[in-house]
Amino acid sequence: MRTAGEIVLDAPRAALWDAMADPVALGAALPGVDEVEVDERDGSVGVRARPSTGLGVTPFALRLWVRERREREHVTIDGKGRGGESAVTFTVTLDVRDAGASGRAGAATAVAWTAQAVVLGVLGSLGQRVLPAVVAGQIEGVLRAAARPQEGAL
Repeated sequence: MRTAGEIVLDAPRAALWDAMADPVALGAALPGVDEVEVDERDGSVGVRARPSTGLGVTPFALRLWVRERREREHVTIDGKGRGGESAVTFTVTLDVRDAGASGRAGAATAVAWTAQAVVLGVLGSLGQRVLPAVVAGQIEGVLRAAARPQEGAL
């Protein structure tokens, strides 16, 4: 499954990028995230979360790796994980750019994103009609959480 989107957030690009670059702090801001740990050996990030899916809340254990990174501009993240009777492997690419003046933050940031995922098991049975919306909701939820500390600080 492949899906893409763009979201404009009320946060300066540098502040949004800095928030996204701290996985532990970002995890603490996300609803449904129980644990985030960074493996110092390979730089991967482990996440235990209960994301909302088309089947309700599904506990997942995920492992994430940053594969490409251009500071404050672009990042590609690979991940894989299991939850219940489902498994997922994915790649998410985020391209970040200034989006002009904005409300409280004074500057807006646009994030164009793409996601390529293989979902097996019960969640895979949701099919092409439901999964893109679930993926979009998860990605945009993470981005909104990254912008939230900036909105609250102003």
